[in-house]
Amino acid sequence: MTHPLPSGRGAFNDPGRLDLTRSEGANLAFSAGPHFCMGGNLARLEAAVLFPAFLERFSSIEVVGTPVRRDAIGLNGYEELQLVLA
Repeated sequence: MTHPLPSGRGAFNDPGRLDLTRSEGANLAFSAGPHFCMGGNLARLEAAVLFPAFLERFSSIEVVGTPVRRDAIGLNGYEELQLVLA
């Protein structure tokens, strides 16, 4: 697997788990320096609005099945993540 930036392996405890409260290590989701994502600030603002509203709306969020990770250069994440929202 090739990653343009550190994927968290060795930098984070349990790097494959989504933890919105994670505080260790630097977040490199939008890169850094001259390659910083131009939409990074907008994405952070959208997340700051989305997540509190999402968590207010749904009292229970469960992962069902087995998440399928995407393995692509520069585009890490999940190809498939099935959730049950209640």
